[in-house]
Amino acid sequence: MTEYALVRSSRKTVAVQVGEGGRVTVRAPQRMPRREIDAFVAAQEDWIARRREEILARERAMQTVVLTQERLDALRRRGEAWLPALAARWAPRLGVTPAGITITNAAKRWGSCSARGRLCFSVRTLLLPEPCVEYVVVHELAHLREMNHSPRFYAVVERAMPDWRARADAVRTFERTHRIVEPGKDGK
Repeated sequence: MTEYALVRSSRKTVAVQVGEGGRVTVRAPQRMPRREIDAFVAAQEDWIARRREEILARERAMQTVVLTQERLDALRRRGEAWLPALAARWAPRLGVTPAGITITNAAKRWGSCSARGRLCFSVRTLLLPEPCVEYVVVHELAHLREMNHSPRFYAVVERAMPDWRARADAVRTFERTHRIVEPGKDGK
């Protein structure tokens, strides 16, 4: 029997998810008996095994990028010099002016835009190929026009950067093929 983490909620159906490291999570209704959940998981054993192997194979093939403090500092210096200049170059094409730019050590987002018009970029953004960095900058600048991901937002991005889809795909490819770790964090 597959070991799994059980998450109960107000949902009406049961679902199995195989995540990072091949860990299995089962989401089930609050009152569903454990034996029914176990039976559901047992019926999904073949799918779970296939999915787990796919995920583990992809993780084994990933390139690991180690961010030592020295490398983080170097990326931050590069970002502080390059990202404001990049934003200044693209902002007129979108008809916007950011209120400021901050470089962070965010691990989950390449960039963000606050309601006050400040742009934040993770130092990790500087690991991306240059066309991808430009896309992240344009994406965040576009939020100064549309604070959402509506069709209008993507129309703003499209007007400034017609090849944005290819660049966004390249960002997703980077995410699927690279694991970024900091010594002393993430259990490493």
